[in-house]
Amino acid sequence: MRFRLSLLGISVLLCAAMMSSCRRRDEQAGYNERVPAQDAEAAATVKAEEEPAPVMQEEAAVTALPKAAEPAVQEKAEDAAPQAEARTDENPDYGGGNGTVLSYVESDWVRKIVRKCEMDVTVGGMLSDDGHVVYESMEKENPVTTLQDGDKVSLIQQCTLEYLTEPKSEFGSERGDLWYKVLLPDGTDGWICAEDNYLSRTTTPYYGNSYELLEKLSSGGKNWTVRRLEQTLSVWENLNIRDKPGTGGNVLYTIRPGKTDPSQTNVSVTAVTEEEDTVDGITDRWVRVQYKDYEGWLFGGYLSAERGGPKYFIPEQAIAFDLGDLP
Repeated sequence: MRFRLSLLGISVLLCAAMMSSCRRRDEQAGYNERVPAQDAEAAATVKAEEEPAPVMQEEAAVTALPKAAEPAVQEKAEDAAPQAEARTDENPDYGGGNGTVLSYVESDWVRKIVRKCEMDVTVGGMLSDDGHVVYESMEKENPVTTLQDGDKVSLIQQCTLEYLTEPKSEFGSERGDLWYKVLLPDGTDGWICAEDNYLSRTTTPYYGNSYELLEKLSSGGKNWTVRRLEQTLSVWENLNIRDKPGTGGNVLYTIRPGKTDPSQTNVSVTAVTEEEDTVDGITDRWVRVQYKDYEGWLFGGYLSAERGGPKYFIPEQAIAFDLGDLP
């Protein structure tokens, strides 16, 4: 009887060791970005709601991006300071692509910013009736034509007019207009007014230099282009905040909605990768977030936006949506 009990005890110990080894391999592999709820609950029974401490690792290689080229038209003559001392909103870094500031003019009562914005759009019902009218200039005089839903036009530039002496909205948005210069199929051009009320992150695609190039990172054998993006997204299930984009990054904190965190956990997004990744069979981008005392990266495939339209305020997606139709 004693011999049988010893064999049984040895078997139990071997099973426990094998299970512990499997768990360690799963944690090290990091393939599943979403954290199963039952795993989180089991961990909580060992040490109630303990937050994992950051793990030291090699710093991700950072490649500095070149500064944006001097704007093609510099209309603010009084600003003769060197480029390095210019305001960031006058000369943001878009690598010469869409969003690049072509001219920046500021007086006592208005701030006018003209940006490069070259893309083709199909006009749809999301554009207001007034926005369908094409004018010779931004004075809303001398209409050239009226666009119809389904018309295809080419955008050339975007211009924001911010009225500095006008009172802001109750949410702090600036009073102003948003214009697009369009090239019509017959070769003529003109301006359409897409917004003539308030300028904000939700109405003005390049507001606050959204989608500006911030840095380039190398992580997990991949290169990531990081762009500015400020908005709020929601987490509904257990999800890891990592110290860098990609599943190879160390876990700084695990969001557990309904347990250690609200059932709908809202996170502040500060940046997004230009490149997409595929995790758990889902293809999406990585976003840098600030939550509690943590700043790190979440896989966007498990995030959602509590509104209509594109999930991310990426300018070209927002423009196609605002001037077109609901997807």
